[in-house]
Order: sequence, then C-alpha cells, then structure tokens
Amino acid sequence: MGIGRMFADIRSKLHHIAPGDKNNVIIFIHGLLGDPFGTWKNPKSGKCLHEYIAEDPDLKEYDVYSFEYKSNFHFIRYDFRAVAKILNTEIAGRLSGENIIFVTHSQGGIVATQYLVDLLEEGNVNAIEHILGVIYLAVPFGGSLLGTLMGRIHKQIDSLRMFGEELNLLLSNWYRYTHGTKGNPAMKEAISNVRRLILYGAQDQVVPDGSSNPVYLGAEMFMVDEDHRSICKVDNTSIVFLQMKKFIQQICSIKIVPPMILWIHGWSAQEYEEKADLILDWTDIFDINSEPRTLPNSDGWKQKIIPAIESANKHWNAQNCSYANRIRLYGKLPLSAGILVGNRFSRTKGILLDVSHYGEIWRSDQIAEDFNLSTTRKPGNAVDSKRVALVLSISADISTEVAEFLNSITGFDYKTLINLMPAAGANQTIVSTNGKAISIAVEVKRIADSQKTEGISEIALFINAPLSVAIFIGHFVTAACPIQTYEYSKPGYVVSCRI
Repeated sequence: MGIGRMFADIRSKLHHIAPGDKNNVIIFIHGLLGDPFGTWKNPKSGKCLHEYIAEDPDLKEYDVYSFEYKSNFHFIRYDFRAVAKILNTEIAGRLSGENIIFVTHSQGGIVATQYLVDLLEEGNVNAIEHILGVIYLAVPFGGSLLGTLMGRIHKQIDSLRMFGEELNLLLSNWYRYTHGTKGNPAMKEAISNVRRLILYGAQDQVVPDGSSNPVYLGAEMFMVDEDHRSICKVDNTSIVFLQMKKFIQQICSIKIVPPMILWIHGWSAQEYEEKADLILDWTDIFDINSEPRTLPNSDGWKQKIIPAIESANKHWNAQNCSYANRIRLYGKLPLSAGILVGNRFSRTKGILLDVSHYGEIWRSDQIAEDFNLSTTRKPGNAVDSKRVALVLSISADISTEVAEFLNSITGFDYKTLINLMPAAGANQTIVSTNGKAISIAVEVKRIADSQKTEGISEIALFINAPLSVAIFIGHFVTAACPIQTYEYSKPGYVVSCRI
C-alpha cells in the first residue's frame, strides 16, 4: 500500500475486474492494510492475481471482482465484523443470485468467514447455497502476531489479536454451525457444501502455522514456500495459482442443481428475491380484503386451481432432473390452498418441499422436533357417523367456533370433533422452528391414518396455523381417507377444496 492510500479516506466497493454477464463470480478480498489491486500485484509482471484468473481461458465461466474496504490508518470505526456486513450489502445489491467463490488474503479470509456466519445466523440458506467455495491465503484464524503486539493502535488490528474475543466468538459460532447443535439440517447441509482451500506460507512471520491451518475448518490445506505478502503476489506459473485454478475447476465440474422456484400469487401478487421458474396467479379468485372473503366455489377449484397445480406438476416431472427433486414455494395463500398444493407435490412422489416462512426457508426433510401437542375429543351429533371433524388450533383455539358452525349446518353429521393444539396453548408465535412445523404435520398424518383404520370415510378439516404448516400437512398426509377442507371466510367457514 502506498503512502497516499495508507491514510486515504476510502469507501467500500466491488471493483469489476473482468466485465461480463456470467452467473458465476470470483470475489477477491484483501487483508489488513491492503487494497483491491496492490495486494494482488506481482512485482515482476505488474499484473494482479485476479487479472491472471480473469485471463485464463480455462476459467472463462467466471466474472471477477475485487472488494475494496477501508483497512488503512485513516480513522477506522469498524472491525472485520462490520466489513463482513458491508460485503453482504455489496453482494446483495450487485450480485444477488450469483454463484460466488471468494479468494481471500489474511484478514480478508476472516471477513469471508464472518460473512458466512452472518448468513447462518440469519437463516439465509438461499444465499449460502450460492457460495461455492472459499480460498484462504495466509489467513489468521487464530489471530496474528501483529494483532497481538500492535492491536491497541488500530481497531481492525486489535480484532485480530491471538485469543481475542472477536475471533474466538467467530470461530466458536462457525464450529457450532458446522459441527455442533446450532442451526437446522438445511443450514448444515448448505454450509457443508461450501468447499474450502487453505494455502499457508512456510516463510510467514506474521501468521503462525497453527493459526493459518486449523483442522476444524474442514478445508484442503497446503503449505507453500511463500511469506505473508508474496503468497498473494504470484504469477500464473506459481504453485499458489495452480492450486487455486485446480480448486476452481473442481468446483466448476460439480453440477449445481437448484430447486424449482414456484411463485403462487393467491391473496396477493408479490416479487421475491429468487427468480421464478414458474408462476401461478390466482389473484382473480382470492380476495382477503372483502367481507366475506372471496373464495372459489367447487367449480373454481376444479376448473382453475387444480389444473394449474397439475400443470406445474407436469413441468416438474418433465424437468425434475434439473431441479434435484426439490421445489421451493413462495406465496401468500388461503390455508386450504396450501394444503392442496402440498398434497399435489407430496413426498410419496419423491418431492422435497422448501417453503418461504417469514424470510426463512423451511424444508420438508427437516427432522421433527419434540413438540408437545395435546389432543381433545368431543362427541359429535351422530355416534354412527363415518365422518369426523379434525380441528388444528395452532395459532388460535378455534374448536368452539368450529363446533358451533358444524351444528348450524342442516343435515351435517359427524362422530367426533378432534382438536389438536400445542400443549403450551395456541398462539401466533408457537411454531417458532422448522422442526415444530414438521412435528405438527407428522402428528396430523398419524391422526388421519388412525381414523381410516377405525373405519372413518371422511375428515372435515379446519385449520388455524401458519401457511408453512398447512403446506407441510398436505405434503405428509397421503393415502388417508378423503379430506374435505374448510376455509375461514370472515365470518364463519365455507367448503373449500377436497384432497
């Protein structure tokens, strides 16, 4: 870094090194007292490492960027944790949806690791799935001698102290997500698919060996005959470049199979971050703002909604080799429509469902949690009836109003009203995790299967729960007796779809 840049007031920025419009991106992240060009410049050729990468004909699938952030001696208010958040803002604003490989030097590797941990903390599985790999060059995972000796004069240097609080917290969180109990299986799977390569210098006097090559990171590791500065200033004949190129090519050879992205516009039409492969628009059929709510009659379900779902199912069947047997759903729907969608994309067809849930992605293959649910039974109006009413009081207890509704219908007979609700009581935040949603779906399937065994020929289903729960219920409940769903119409209930 030159004297001018050492004290300059720099603003963070992603520099586009190799202009293009590809879906795969390599982002270089410099370290402490570095810059987006000088850090990577070979002193003999005058070319930067990212230029060698950009010009290599075997790596033409990638656009190349270099991330600049303030790391000099100008007054600095933030450490690597803030830099990671700034990087996240740059990526979300400029490279959303792109597949990314990071090439990092020194503190840059800490920034990239913090970026990944932040995504894990947010539950942002989608963003993690787009990170293909990280290359770490002389990265002080356990701290650096510079940080230990000179930390108090510079906030970023201070955050790199050996055994420092900031680094210990970062690495502790990383370990808990990758090896411990933190995070759900979807997150663990996503982060395990991020490949990692560590190259550390035999002549590095800034970062000790034990700091730059931690076993718990789960990376390929190679020692090279370089020091802390020269390791990132190599040309395209060096072993550092060749190992990097091999790593990137190996990632290229692995086919990334994304889920089918399905947007369903029900109550409203919305835009979502992930681009849709298919869109179903039912906004002319549903209206949540009218009183009573506008809902389709039986012909509407049969003539428009069910054929649209079947069309989406045919699209998936024709293209499922491109979608890894997984469908990711976005939308705001009536709960009965959610049950129908989940049922038509059932797990018996080998489909895995992802469902957008308040900014998180919940998955049908999540392991069910221990979630204490209670079941109460009240006799209906006909002891010999072959029909039961199953009420799912998850977000609110609706059993009383459902009983009143059923008893107001002339000629409607039912044997029993079964009310399923959380033992701790129904409320809108009780389903706080993916695993709890799956637990409810598993229990509903158990009840439906038991009713069929007991000779019941129809279940009248009422539900007050998050949409994700409704979708998972439909996804799990197959091969049961016919289920007639009912939808809240504000006021009262109306007959909805049949599954």
